Amino acid sequence: MSIPNRQYSVYIVTNVNNKILYTGVTSNLEHRSYEHKNKLLKGFTAKYNLNKYEYRIQRFVTRLEIKNIYCLPRLLRRLSLASSR
Repeated sequence: MSIPNRQYSVYIVTNVNNKILYTGVTSNLEHRSYEHKNKLLKGFTAKYNLNKYEYRIQRFVTRLEIKNIYCLPRLLRRLSLASSR
């Protein structure tokens, strides 16, 4: 699947306790935010009640950057576990 280099928004959503993170990429952040907040998409964010936006950035994103973005939650979890020891 070829993803063209174009304007995307990268976002991180969490729950009120900041215990669970979801990282996403979208070309329409306003619409995606509405979908998450109103649980229109039956999936991970609806199941875990994730609707608190922690981070948003909008810019041109390459395919490699998108791949790296989806690795971010694992990295954050490792850092969190390392700091709690």
